[in-house]
Amino acid sequence: MGDADADHRNSSGYVLLGDEFLTVFDGQIGAALDTVDYDPPRGDVASWGNGYGNRVDRFLAAVAYLDGEHPSAMFSCGYYTRTVLVSYNFHNGKLSKVWGFDTNDDGYTGHTGQGNHIIGYANGSTLGNKHKMNALNNHDVSFIIHS
Repeated sequence: MGDADADHRNSSGYVLLGDEFLTVFDGQIGAALDTVDYDPPRGDVASWGNGYGNRVDRFLAAVAYLDGEHPSAMFSCGYYTRTVLVSYNFHNGKLSKVWGFDTNDDGYTGHTGQGNHIIGYANGSTLGNKHKMNALNNHDVSFIIHS
């Protein structure tokens, strides 16, 4: 995956070029079990809110039992101008994206400008629906509260 000899850091130490991946490794032998392109793709660094790479390099992660039974990996990228949250499952040796939220997508642009620097997960209703929290939103991705 990628170029093992590449050094994508700029003079300030930010990684603003090159492909990004999400990989699950075998914890005993270190072998890569599956790799997918990291979502969201970095794209134009300035579109995240600044041109030097601070916001595009803001990552958060959590584990959630979105179906109430199996662990899902949750990832967040960006603050303020653009925020993206994505969840993946790893089943039968394969990663699959199961949920996503992007403040650039239609219907979510009203959440642009939020700046919560945490990510979490909770069962926030009596109906058993699970909630992803960078804010607290319903299982249908409608927000209950946000920063």
